[in-house]
Amino acid sequence: MQLRQTKAIAAGGWILATIIIGLVANVTSMSSWAVVALVGLIPPVTLWRFWNVPDQSMSESIRKALR
Repeated sequence: MQLRQTKAIAAGGWILATIIIGLVANVTSMSSWAVVALVGLIPPVTLWRFWNVPDQSMSESIRKALR
C-alpha cells in the first residue's frame, strides 16, 4: 500500500472515530462540537503534513543505478 493511501485511511479512521465518540457522548452544544471538530481534525492534518516518505537507502540507490 502506498504511503498516501495509508495516511488517508489513518486520517479518515481518526475523523470517523471522533465523530462516533461525539455522537455516543451525546454532545449537544456548539462549543462542544467545536472541540470535537478540533480533536478530530488537528491530528490528521499534523499526520498529513509531517509523515513523509523516508529518504532512499543506500541499497535502494544501488539497485536503482544497476537497472
